[in-house]
Amino acid sequence: MQNENLYVHWLERPDNSPIAFGDLALMLAEVKHPPRDDGDDDLSIGLVWLQFESDLKRAVSDGRLKVRNPLTGDFHTFPFGDALKKSVVFPLQDLQPYLEQIGIGLRFVPAAATKVVPVQRSASQDALVLGKLRELGFDPKALPKAKPGRPATKNAVRKALDGLSDAMFKKTWQRLRDSGEIAES
Repeated sequence: MQNENLYVHWLERPDNSPIAFGDLALMLAEVKHPPRDDGDDDLSIGLVWLQFESDLKRAVSDGRLKVRNPLTGDFHTFPFGDALKKSVVFPLQDLQPYLEQIGIGLRFVPAAATKVVPVQRSASQDALVLGKLRELGFDPKALPKAKPGRPATKNAVRKALDGLSDAMFKKTWQRLRDSGEIAES
């Protein structure tokens, strides 16, 4: 029996099956900052998610978190780039020591009791881009038109956001334009 008062935040898993490293950051962000029904927390969870992405990579780099080859189950010898994203961790053997370092408990619950929450990554990405636009002093619905020879607003936002890949940023930007969330004046 686990001491329920030992941790404020708990990662609940149905079993000790492997977790893809690429899913860990969002999973832990939702543990620290559970989604709310009103959708008013997209920016907050997005920021926590980006922080976990950075922290998890650093933990692998400095040896505090060991990842495994998804095909063999052996510890990964070169966990970088796509190999790191595709690697896996076993909750009990690999992840629990790291979780304890950051104040998150691990507990196993029956599959029926595990709450299934649909992941809305696009909403978090949209909120990150819109938040960065506002932080940089731009009105998302009235962006200045690009002038020849001068960097566009899009480039300034891209440079200011570290957590999204170029491809994901382009998709997010286009999705926001298509929906009317951002527009040039």
